[in-house]
Amino acid sequence: MTGFSIIVYGYNEEKNFSSVVYEILAMFKSFPDTYELILIDDGSLDETLSVLNKLKQENQGIKVISHSQRNGIGACLRDGYLAAQGELITFLPADGQIDPGDILRFIELIDDCDVVCSYYNEKPFSLFRRIMSKSVRLLVFMLFGSSPRIEGSYMFRRKILEGVSLTSNSFAINFEFVIKAQEQGFRFKFFETHPRLRLSGHSKVVNLDTIWKVFTEIVKLRIRLS
Repeated sequence: MTGFSIIVYGYNEEKNFSSVVYEILAMFKSFPDTYELILIDDGSLDETLSVLNKLKQENQGIKVISHSQRNGIGACLRDGYLAAQGELITFLPADGQIDPGDILRFIELIDDCDVVCSYYNEKPFSLFRRIMSKSVRLLVFMLFGSSPRIEGSYMFRRKILEGVSLTSNSFAINFEFVIKAQEQGFRFKFFETHPRLRLSGHSKVVNLDTIWKVFTEIVKLRIRLS
């Protein structure tokens, strides 16, 4: 069993995936046997899957998961968690907006807790994205009484998955994970990080259809936990 499982997921990210993976490989080159990379193509219509298969051929310790159609961030993470063999698990989107260097911060801080979450100190995003993000956080607060700061990524101990069942297919999975893990009494830490601009292309999640899915899954989560 490896020490860390790092999941990288994306949809139509043929131009960005390799850059993020190479950053991770460079960061961990001094201790290659302690981690695994799980790359997930969420039903891309471009050459993303070909890029991932090439990365797998060129580098040991890489797993590739491919969806036949686009299923959403939640589905990517659930499949990644299921495939993960590491004692510690984390994830990054393939757009490059989360600095892989945050993984080292996770490792540094997780010694005396179960989950380490990152949140953004500033948001160089569009006005629409900022409004949608605040709206989602407000909904979570209204339904659950608090709104965890999980705008970036997080790292957690795999034992959490034994008692936390995840069902969301959208970004709502991150709220679901934190809420359920907190209810189970797991220990959390949070740290501030700085988001990067995406390497190229445009966001696939900042649209009304995706936001609606997030809203509906958060409401369904509240109903299930009632």
